[in-house]
Amino acid sequence: MIRFLVAGMTLWLCGSMVNAQSVPLASRAFTITHYDVELRPQIETRTVEGSVSLTVRVPDAGVAQVTLNRGALEIDEVRGDGRPLTFRVDRAQLQIDVPPSNGERTIAITYHGRPTSGLVFAPEREQLYTVFTTAQWMPSLDAPDARATLRLRLHVPRSWTSRVSPALTERGQSRHAESKPPRLITGAAPCVR
Repeated sequence: MIRFLVAGMTLWLCGSMVNAQSVPLASRAFTITHYDVELRPQIETRTVEGSVSLTVRVPDAGVAQVTLNRGALEIDEVRGDGRPLTFRVDRAQLQIDVPPSNGERTIAITYHGRPTSGLVFAPEREQLYTVFTTAQWMPSLDAPDARATLRLRLHVPRSWTSRVSPALTERGQSRHAESKPPRLITGAAPCVR
């Protein structure tokens, strides 16, 4: 049986991966301020299904595209403010066409796949944990200068305990929140039995 766990945390999105072509902050036309992720890891098959809702700040109404890193994830659907958006996959990147408008917008992405790194599946030890390369288990902006908050809803077996660096709360329920994104998180969401 799977129990829905909620882990709230902030995350410094860092690291790099093969084919991840980050855009420097000074030349980036948008800023992601928040990620709201729901992740369903399948321990036995070492795959994930998930959705992420991004809060994107676009200061210029002329911006027509948001580019994210996706690792090897398959993108099922992209919606902006409730409407389908056109998108393209180019190697390890997800390019999303956005309608003109300045200010904040919401982009929702559903996806699935087999992470090649970033999420370690250890079924023999009944463990799952993260190591850097966030874009391998959720579409994101893989750039050391791109800070954003993260809310993670993680579906794991009921008998597991979810831990979020640096705090552990009662069995079956983990909550962690920071007011500012930290410099670095390693092993951000390990789950153990």
